[in-house]
Formats: sequence, C-alpha cells, structure tokens
Amino acid sequence: MLDELVEGLGEGQSQIVGVSGPIGSGRSFVLRHTVSRAQSLGVGVSFAPCAPSESAIPYSVVTRLLSDLLPPGRIADLAVSCEQAPNPTDLNALLCREFTALAARRPLLIAVDDLHWADRWSLRWFAEMAQQVRDYPIMLLGSAHGPLVRVVGADCSATPAGVPTQLRLRALAVPEARELLAGLTGKPVEEEVARAATQASMGRPAVLAAVAAHFNAADLPLIPARLTEVYEVARADWTGRVARVVRTLPLEAAALLRTMAAGGGRFGLAMVTALERAGALDALGALSGAGLVVGTTAPRLACPGFAVDAFAGRDAADRAALSMRAAELGRVLEMGALTVAELLGGVPVAGQQWAGEVFAAAATCLLREGKRDAAITALRRALREPMTDPVRSRLLIRLACLEVVDQPEASDGRLREVLVLHNGAGSWDSVVEAADLLLSRGDAETTRRLVSDAYRESAGTRTATELSPLGALGWLAQDEAGPDLETPATVLPSPARTPVDAAEAAVLAWQLATRAEDRPRVLELARLVLAEGDGAPLMCRFAAARALLCADAVEESAAGYETLAHDARRRGARAAAAQAMLGQSGIILRRGDPEQALAVIEAAKRELPLTSWHPALASRVTSAEIMALIRSGQVDAARKLAGRPDAQLADRGVGWSLLLYARAEVRLVAGQPERALVLFEECGRVLLSRGWRNPVLLPWRFGASLAHQLLGDTDRAMALRAEENAVLERWGCGEALDIPEERSLAGFRAIGVDIPDLPDQPPPPRPEPVAAPVPAGLPLDVLAALTPVELEVVRLVVGGLANGEAAARLGVTRRTIELRLTKVYRKLGVRGRDELLGRVGPTTGGC
Repeated sequence: MLDELVEGLGEGQSQIVGVSGPIGSGRSFVLRHTVSRAQSLGVGVSFAPCAPSESAIPYSVVTRLLSDLLPPGRIADLAVSCEQAPNPTDLNALLCREFTALAARRPLLIAVDDLHWADRWSLRWFAEMAQQVRDYPIMLLGSAHGPLVRVVGADCSATPAGVPTQLRLRALAVPEARELLAGLTGKPVEEEVARAATQASMGRPAVLAAVAAHFNAADLPLIPARLTEVYEVARADWTGRVARVVRTLPLEAAALLRTMAAGGGRFGLAMVTALERAGALDALGALSGAGLVVGTTAPRLACPGFAVDAFAGRDAADRAALSMRAAELGRVLEMGALTVAELLGGVPVAGQQWAGEVFAAAATCLLREGKRDAAITALRRALREPMTDPVRSRLLIRLACLEVVDQPEASDGRLREVLVLHNGAGSWDSVVEAADLLLSRGDAETTRRLVSDAYRESAGTRTATELSPLGALGWLAQDEAGPDLETPATVLPSPARTPVDAAEAAVLAWQLATRAEDRPRVLELARLVLAEGDGAPLMCRFAAARALLCADAVEESAAGYETLAHDARRRGARAAAAQAMLGQSGIILRRGDPEQALAVIEAAKRELPLTSWHPALASRVTSAEIMALIRSGQVDAARKLAGRPDAQLADRGVGWSLLLYARAEVRLVAGQPERALVLFEECGRVLLSRGWRNPVLLPWRFGASLAHQLLGDTDRAMALRAEENAVLERWGCGEALDIPEERSLAGFRAIGVDIPDLPDQPPPPRPEPVAAPVPAGLPLDVLAALTPVELEVVRLVVGGLANGEAAARLGVTRRTIELRLTKVYRKLGVRGRDELLGRVGPTTGGC
C-alpha cells in the first residue's frame, strides 16, 4: 500500500500517513523501505529517526529533516531567522514555508520514525505541517506505537488533506514467520523452528530478524536442535527493545505498567472503569500503543517480562515517584495489601498515612502465609509513615511480638518505646500490654523502672481503674527483680487488701501465696483471676496460676497454665506462652513424669528459643531441665547443663535461686553434699530475702536436710524438716510436698545416692498380722493435735495395720504413710510406733 502511495506522490498527490505497531513490529523497516522506494522514483526525501536522548532539544527532529534537504549555509540563515521569530506560531509557519518551497520544485517525502520520542516543539511543527499538505505534493509519513492522532494531537485527526491514512502492523503468523526466516537466512526453515521462533518473538518481524542475524553471524543452522538458543536470542532482543521503550514512557504509563505487572494476570472491565475514574486511561492507551499491553475490555501485559525494565534509565527520585504512583494505582484497582506494599517497596517514605496501613495489612497477610521475616520487614516499613499515636503503639507491639523470637533486644526496645513515648490518650491499653510483654520475657528490673515512671506520670490524668493493671504489673516486676535493684524508681503502692479488679487480685494472691498466708483467700483470689480470662494481663494470670500451685490446687493451676498458653499464642505473646509451658512442665515433674516434663520444656524452647529468654528468666528454664534430667536418670546430661557458664544478668531475679537449687541437686547426686549444702542454703537465702517463705515454691529446706543427712548431721536435717513442715501446716497444705519429696528421695536413691533414714523415721516395716478391729476412739489431746488425714493413719496403725497395708487401704504409697507417721511422731513427741501405741492406747469399738 505504501508503494502505491509513494507512486501517487510522484504524480503530485499529497498524503498524511501513520504507521503504528507495537515493539518489534517492523515500523522502522517499513519507513526505511518507503524512503528507498521514493528515492528510486526520484522523489525528494527527508528522513529523521527520533531518539529519547534528543526529546528535550527544541526542534531537534526538524533540524535533522532540513539537513537532508538544505546546504549548511541555508540552515545557518534559517537558524538566524528562527531566533527572530516573535512566537512559536510564527516560527512553525516559517519552517513549514521552507518545506513547502522545496515541495513546489519536486514532490517531497517527509518521514519521521518513532514520533513518540520526538521533542514537543517538533511535534507541534508536524501538526502544523499536516494542515498545509493539501496544497503541495508532500507525503507526511510518521511511525509510532500508536495512531498519529494520539502522538501528535487532534490536529492530525482531520486535515485539509483529509483523514490521515493509518497503517497498523500486525504480528506475523507461523507461515509468514517461516517465510521471513527463510528469506533472511537463505535456507529452508522447518515448521517446528518457525513455530518456536514465532512464539519467542510474539510474531514481531524485528525480533525474528534479530534471531536470523544471530544465526547468520555465527554461521549456525536454524534447526530444531537449537531451539533453546532461539529463545535466548529472542529474549535478549526483547529485553533491549522493551528497555528503550519503557525508559521513554511517561511516568503515569510506566507506573501503570509496574502496577499491572505486580497484579499479574488479566484485568477486566472494572480495571478500565477504575482507571477512567482515576484519570489514567491515557496511560493505558500509551501502553497499548507501545504493545506492552494487549486487549481492550480485559487489558493484560503482552509479556510478563516487560515489568522488570520499568525502572530502567531512571534516577532514584524518578524511581520513587514511579513506585508511589504505581502504588496509588494499585489502590485504585483494589489489588490488595500485599501487591500495593510490593509496589511501595521503591519508596523510602511515602509520607502518607494510608501507606502505613497498607504495610500493616500486608504484614498480617504474610504472617498468615507463615512468612514471619517478611512480616517483620513490612511492619518496620509501616512505622516510617505518619500515623496516630494509638496506631503506632499497636504496630510497635505487633512488631515486638515477632522480633522476640530472634531479635529479643530489638523487641524489648519497641516495648520500651511504647512505655516511654506513647502513653497519651487512646494508647493506654497498649502501654499496659507493652509492660505485660516486657515482663513476660523476664527483664523484671527494666519493667519495674519503666512502669514506675509511667505510673507516676499518669497518676494525675488516669483513673484508679486504668492505673490498676499497670500498677499490678509493676509490683510483680518488683517482686520478681528482688530487693537489690540498681536503679531507683517511683515506689508503687502496695497490693490492695481489697482488690478492685483481676489484676490487683492476682498480685494479692501471689503475695499471700509466697508468704504462705491465708490459703483460703489465695484460692478465692486466684480463681477469680483465672475466671476473668482476657480481662487481666497475661502475667497477672500467670501469677494466679502459680499461686494456685502454691496452695496445692494442682489441677486448677495446670488448667490455668494451659488456658494462658493458648491465649498467649493467639495474641502472638510467645514469651508469655513459653512461660506458661514452663509452668506446665513443673507440674508434670511434680506428678512424677520427668520424660514428659522434658518434652514440654523443649516445646517451650521451640516457642521461644533459649537465647531469646532474658538471662534472668533463662535460669528458670535451665533449672527445670536439670531437675527433670536428674529424675529421669540422665545425670551426666544434667551435670553438663549445670556446668555451662552463666550469662550476664543470669543472677538477677528469683530465677537464680532455682538454678542454685538445681545445681545443688547435681552436687548431691555427684556425691558432694558439702557443696550441695552451700547451694541449697544460698537458694534459701535468696528466697527469704524476697519474703518467699512458702516451701511449695521451692523445697530448699528438704534439699538441705538431705545434704545434712549425707554429712551425718541428723539433728540439723530434722530441724529443717520440722521447719518446712511447720510452715506447711500453718499454710494449710501439710501434705503438699509429701509425694513430690518422696519421689525425689526415691529418685536420688535409684541413681545411687545412699541417703539414710532419719532416726524418727521407722525402717521399712515387716509384715504384721492384722489385729483386732481398729479402735474408733482416740484421746482428746491427740484429736486436737492431728489433721484429719493424720488421724486416719493413726487409726489404721493403732488398729494393727502395717505401713504397706495402711497405704493400700488409703490408696497412697507406703512412703506417704511413713512421712505422715513421722509428722505424727513429732507432733505427739513420741519416738516411733511403740511409743505411739503407748500414748494412744488400745480402745474398744470398731471403725
């Protein structure tokens, strides 16, 4: 068709022709062919290819065109005249007259390749020239991605010469591609090769020509065995072509290209509608014209690989602007938080509140997919954006919960920031939660100091109800940290004797439990806290569960730990969940299942790696593991674990006393009672310095008594046992440690520790015949001195039952009967079974 138009030009016909087509469609080849045809017919020809590098130079295209037609002197004179032109309109008219004067002498072809890269001054000239073509034998020929009217403007839509002829180059089909390749290589091309080359090139003649040129230059045959090379050459050629195009796209079009690439797949009519609302339809048209996007009602990327070059040739500021606009378009197209966050990746700081919301939502999605590290990155990025204090404090807490696993110091830093900087209106719940989480990882001293400061600063602006949970956490932190504090802090009020909420109830329950005071009140308060559930801070609930254990409500304590671990995991509070699991392991060990206890300890370390526990709290983990190892017979493993160097700050907090106790047990089973005694007594000193007198917390007196027994000091051993029993009796849990201590003693003996019996502890009984019916009556002084359980044992013994038979009757172990008898002997001031029988005396009647 163009050949016919050129021939018509030679006969004096004027034309305006546009050649459009996507990347690699052969536009430049068509123009060059037309130029050659015109030259062969003796037509005047002026040809100018446009380049991105010259798009900012005024009239760079016009200058090139004139250089083909005029001598240098005339161009210089014309330049002077141009400088004297009063306005752009007069200047364009002057330039147009120069071309029409040339066309008056002979027909003239003016061809401009890649008009989409032309400078704006030359484009205005082109539009003006289109208005004057009718009166002269001129063919105005331009190539571009899209139609002339889109590139040059409305002035080209209808001219005195008529509507421009627009030629759209299409992709080649397989037979056409095969013919082209055969012509370029001079050899027949197989169908399989042609099909692969068409697919790799998307039917674009220029890309096919690049493939043929590569094989010609390397003198290689284009055969099926080299199809991989065909794909590689086509891809490399595509990359270069796309990069050149994308570099010159308007920012809006490049942003849309990146948005579509991030979104993936097809977009329906809703996308077109959304872009129209956002005023971005021109961007879609530019991409369509360039061949980067295909389809009208359902636009899609012509090739997914186009997106990788969207930033090519742009400086950092342009890349940031492009990313920002792409993200905005992503929001318009409702692409979802993950996609929009990806688009914002090239923007250091967007300065928009919505950007922070997008990254926060993306973090939620990433966590759902199990991508914790990526979620951490997203939350950190979110915090760069402006947001309200309440939102920022919540995000800091979310980030802290994720960082605690492998970046615990950073996690603590986020929580400290909430406590120090974000305790204003709307953020108070976050302040309490931050204190709760900071304490849960074990840094009691820092928690105490920061909570004290926050409490003091807020005391005048917050109600007692608001302050209560924070004060409770501060008190628990102070109690955990102990009296030897390095930094002074505001003194928090003592736990209220009449709690106003679950947090205060937990504190009072724990305080009473550690001091072994008012057991019924402890049970009442602790049960109230656990019944409250999420209404109390996690560490208050932890204190309540521990208080129940101290009160010998073992099953309730276990249920409290289990619920707490579940709720903590749900909230992402891994340190609190790990602490609850550690509490569960202690109960399991108390029940006599060290293997299961070890399994739960390992699960707690999976929840929060040991290196991420604060050193003051990690001591508890280590001590629990040592004691479980000893009771499972793994003495060497326990010894190795106990011998590890202490981390800095490991001796801060009450966890140190537990580690001392565990190491004392290691010394005990290793045959070093002197060293074990020192550690047991130091453990007791640490606990008593905190006012923790309840033996159920840690039976250090029992351990010390065993060391004294091994050293032959039975009087001191008996005194320690008596002291422990006295505290337990006053506490109302006289038998709370009977079975656990019996199991410990049996375990030590099982691994070879020869611990002698105390003098008032009878040797294992010999089988005795069952005497007459058990007497029902006992002296009044005996009834007053003994507990109901002890009275039951006395009735059985006085009735003639041996210890083993009494144990079977009551459903307990024989060792339990022995321990209960020992307490009876002490209370009644007798030395064994014979004196007991003499004191109580036989009576008549049946039981």
